[in-house]
Amino acid sequence: MATANIVKECPWCETSHVVCGIPMKEFIDYKTRPEALIQDVLPSLSADAREVVKTGICPPCWEDHFNA
Repeated sequence: MATANIVKECPWCETSHVVCGIPMKEFIDYKTRPEALIQDVLPSLSADAREVVKTGICPPCWEDHFNA
């Protein structure tokens, strides 16, 4: 099964993060349906991985900024 990877840089820590193994159908839906909810087009990803894809914010930075 073909998969895709997405690389995003966290806007806060400026570290690059890779979300690996996205099923190709989900990746295509993500790229071609910008109006769709991310949880609908990338259901196989965890909430943390979807946040990295959507905003670039990595889990440690999310924790530092919002769960302090």
